[in-house]
Amino acid sequence: PNFFLASLGKMTARETIKYNHILLHAASILIKNKAILITGRPGSGKSTTLRKLVPPYLPISDDQVVVGSTKKGLVAYPSPFNSKIDLSKTKNTGYPIIGVIISAKNQKLGLTKVPAPEALGILLNETLLAISNKKVAKKVLNIVSPLSHRTFILSHQIHDNILDAINSQFRK
Repeated sequence: PNFFLASLGKMTARETIKYNHILLHAASILIKNKAILITGRPGSGKSTTLRKLVPPYLPISDDQVVVGSTKKGLVAYPSPFNSKIDLSKTKNTGYPIIGVIISAKNQKLGLTKVPAPEALGILLNETLLAISNKKVAKKVLNIVSPLSHRTFILSHQIHDNILDAINSQFRK
């Protein structure tokens, strides 16, 4: 099943870019009907971060999220590849993205803004699409580049209460 889902994800990534959307390796949550993406390297604590924020936040993806460029700006959609999330409380329209969190486990608790060039590299690495030509590269950059200006590293340890750090930045 993992091979099948991985193959399906790659095919979906190739199709979504045609419509100015990408598939990003990230979990996502809703806060006041706005999305926050949670990404990071394997084992960095993405799933742990997601579990610590639910409730009060509503999850819309656990491993992959569809990010689209629309007239309303960048939006996140519930992923068709969610395996553990009940999407019955979500809608099929996109949710405006207000930020990206890069999870960094086993460090002192803190939320730090990431410089845009560094964030851009990290986000491009999490894009589930082989960039095959200049046209595709431009579309991907048009989606990922604005996200790089709203990216934070969440440093934490397994026992930390991360909710206060998230609330301080995103519940304004």
